[in-house]
Amino acid sequence: MFWFKYKYVSVQGLENVKLPSGTPVALNLTSSKTYTFTSAKNDSLVLNSGSAIYPLDPYTKQVFVYDGPDTNSPYLGTVLSFELDQALRNKSSGSTLTLLNVYNETSYSYAMVNDYSDILKYTSYSFFAFSQKYPFDNALNALSGPINGVTFFCVDCQEAYISSLNLLHYPEKDSSIQLQPLTPAQNQPVYLTYSSKDFSNQSLPQLIPGNLFTLSTDANYFAIRLESNDLVRNAWKKPFYGKKGTIFSPSLWTPGANSSFDQRFESSQSVKFTFNVPSLVINQKGEELRVQIGSSGANSFNTVFNETLSNPGTRVANGTYLEATFSGTSSKSSTIVTFEMKDPNESTITTTIKSTTDFSPRGFDSIIIVLPLFFAFFG
Repeated sequence: MFWFKYKYVSVQGLENVKLPSGTPVALNLTSSKTYTFTSAKNDSLVLNSGSAIYPLDPYTKQVFVYDGPDTNSPYLGTVLSFELDQALRNKSSGSTLTLLNVYNETSYSYAMVNDYSDILKYTSYSFFAFSQKYPFDNALNALSGPINGVTFFCVDCQEAYISSLNLLHYPEKDSSIQLQPLTPAQNQPVYLTYSSKDFSNQSLPQLIPGNLFTLSTDANYFAIRLESNDLVRNAWKKPFYGKKGTIFSPSLWTPGANSSFDQRFESSQSVKFTFNVPSLVINQKGEELRVQIGSSGANSFNTVFNETLSNPGTRVANGTYLEATFSGTSSKSSTIVTFEMKDPNESTITTTIKSTTDFSPRGFDSIIIVLPLFFAFFG
């Protein structure tokens, strides 16, 4: 003998919320509404989900998935069943998917619904969420095929840091990962590439001034740690010999965001700073990129760029700090600055300055010969 209790709940006539594909959406859904994802390309849709707390969020078993524009459409299963059974992760039959959280339970997961054509290039595709309290620190292995994709989303931060990375390929060969802003739907440029052939942890931590980005790789194993907290933020700003990195305008990783920044790296000992500007886009009059290298109590070496340019040449100077400041006021403006930090007692380096927007402390465009512990300028 057995018995059960049930409650009938009508899901007809609920308010419907329209959502675009290609953007993460919190699955903390209200039971009085349905949520429909629609492809702007009239394409089929694929659902992924990720939690910043649980490897598998048990509350997503109460979020129902329907293959169509409403709850009259065929029932496909729950969000949790999609995560547990890869075979269920098929594309929708049409251009819409509808979600319903009938139990009104709190979920800490996020859904990522992509157009099928945007992820078709990947052998496998995953979505992961992380937060300031719960970093992403995991390995993805047994990857196959020429390229695999992963989208990462920080749920409560506006910037993330790569603090560790390991990538391998069997049989042994060179492999790489590439990172680009947003999701596969936006098809953004690749801004960071790491190759197993020449990768060094001296390139880490690396700041990504955005909270949504996609990684592509041909490696069949990689491990990565992504985090956003004061500890890694301070590590990013701490110079050491061999350190390499790239400074980006936030507008490159989050369209519409501010393009300005002020990044300062300061050491207690002298460092040989090397930098270049792969890209600078000036969209408003008065915007400028200024890179300053100096030491407390001494004249600093200032380089100012106020015109759109790319790769004007490498600059080298010794000091205890490097500060890069971009005064961009337009979200359409942007810059990328690469840097490297070395022991100043290494051999002398000679660099030719070509740009007319470069100003030394004496106001000369010149050949700079950098000697340990001081600057020498020759007109």
